Amino acid sequence: MKRSDLEKDAAFILKSMSERDYEIPSNKNILKVVFNWLKYVYGIQIVFCFSGVLYL
Repeated sequence: MKRSDLEKDAAFILKSMSERDYEIPSNKNILKVVFNWLKYVYGIQIVFCFSGVLYL
């Protein structure tokens, strides 16, 4: 890959980003996704903890 190709691609990306009207997600939307995944992780941990207690 040549430097000129890389500069052309970078310029294209910057131009397309400046022309596009995008929405920056709020903290609430970001944390909603994180806590949604944590709900499943904690649920699996609880299941494994209780199943380990039953076999002792």
